[in-house]
Amino acid sequence: MPCYNAYMKYAAFLRGINVGGVRISKAELIDCCQKLGYKNVTTVANSGNVAFEAADTTIPRLQTALEQALGKRFHYDAKVIVISQPDLGAMVKGYSFDRTNTVNHHYLVFIPDGYGKQLVETAAGLDLSGENVQLRHGVIYWEVPKGSSLTSAFAKHMNKQTYVQYSTVRNINTVEKLLAKFVA
Repeated sequence: MPCYNAYMKYAAFLRGINVGGVRISKAELIDCCQKLGYKNVTTVANSGNVAFEAADTTIPRLQTALEQALGKRFHYDAKVIVISQPDLGAMVKGYSFDRTNTVNHHYLVFIPDGYGKQLVETAAGLDLSGENVQLRHGVIYWEVPKGSSLTSAFAKHMNKQTYVQYSTVRNINTVEKLLAKFVA
């Protein structure tokens, strides 16, 4: 009887690459993941969005392995959030704001649960005019007027050092493109 490993599908979101001093090309990112033994590695955009399959089903181990490999290879303090494909699909499906509203951007803020809850609770006292923020399915859903993704009240609050070091933000369209990579 043949023996094989069942590979599970995951998405990894790298925080803070290709927006500052840390530059990682798609090819380098794919190579780094493949050297960890991940299969069917692909990326979306050049901002640290990776789809892959791995035999390891322990997300903290996958996250640690990626952070260590990226940190060693690219000489930076890598921060990665790994999410299973089914959980990521549920996060996208659970987005509750009106996406037909084209004057707004629609984002998912990936942040560990404790920090996500704290971030949303402390934002409750802010003037979030024009913004919608909601924590559900282990992710923060954020709707913000186009042109204010860096300057809105929630954006400024989120970029406080307490939160920025643990979170990464993706447009829901980018996340959907990454999910589509699993089907291909």
